[in-house]
Formats: sequence, C-alpha cells, structure tokens
Amino acid sequence: MARFINNAQFWWMSLTRKEQTVVLLSTGCLLGTYRGATLRNRFEREKGSNHLERTMYVVKEEDDAGFKATWNDLSRLAQRQPGYEYTRMYKAVTFNDVPYQYMSVRMWNTEEMSERFKQSPTAKELLERLEKYSTSRTSIDEVVIDDSVKRMIY
Repeated sequence: MARFINNAQFWWMSLTRKEQTVVLLSTGCLLGTYRGATLRNRFEREKGSNHLERTMYVVKEEDDAGFKATWNDLSRLAQRQPGYEYTRMYKAVTFNDVPYQYMSVRMWNTEEMSERFKQSPTAKELLERLEKYSTSRTSIDEVVIDDSVKRMIY
C-alpha cells in the first residue's frame, strides 16, 4: 500500500499544473455524475404514486356478509401485487339513507400496474363475484394537494 501511495505521489508531482487541473476536473465530473445518478435513482424510488382509484359500492343489507368476504379476498390479492400502495375502505354510518354504502380508495404506482392486476384471472373471478353482491362505480382521481408528512431519512 505504501508503495502505491509513493508511486501515485511521484506521478502527481511529475504532472504540470495544467495536467493536474485536468485530472482534478475530470475526477470532479466523475464523482458529480455518480452522486447525481444515485440521488436521481433515490428520487425515482421515493416519488409519489399517481393512480388513485375510488370505487363506490351499493350493497343490500342481506348481501353485506358476502360482499365483505369477497372484497377482503380481493384486497388481500391486491396487496401481493407489484405497484400496490394501499387500500382504504369506508362504510356509511347510516346504511340505508345514502347513495352508496361503501367507498374504497386504492392507490397504485401507475395505471399499468392497476390494469395488470385487474386482468389477472383470479382478480377477474373475484370482481365477478363482487358484482353479484353489489353495484359499483369506479373513478380515477388525481391528488391535487397532499399535506401528509412524508419522512425521508438519508
């Protein structure tokens, strides 16, 4: 190791001032490129998702148990898919006095991941079963303001 340092020092001292400047600038460019690439990759991994699906379900009281069981199966399947972020299900407090009884909010990384999930044979079968217990209406929403605190530790 000492021999390597000695040789590097001898090499550095044999360079002219202009050559030393070129070596320093080249080294800075390489290190800056590496740092920029790693920061960009980290940003790409942590960037927010943009595909929010909101589905409202109209369910009769006698179909409520079957609806819940099927919807839970569908949600467990979605959790194992690539691109899945989270799902939240909201139930109306007054079951019969509202236009819909349940509202589901599911976040995916991209629309492609959501469509891939919906095209799988198991998901298709569960969605068909879900249609027996409820009528639904799905909309794709866009997040305009997100005031949630996202903690990033570097």
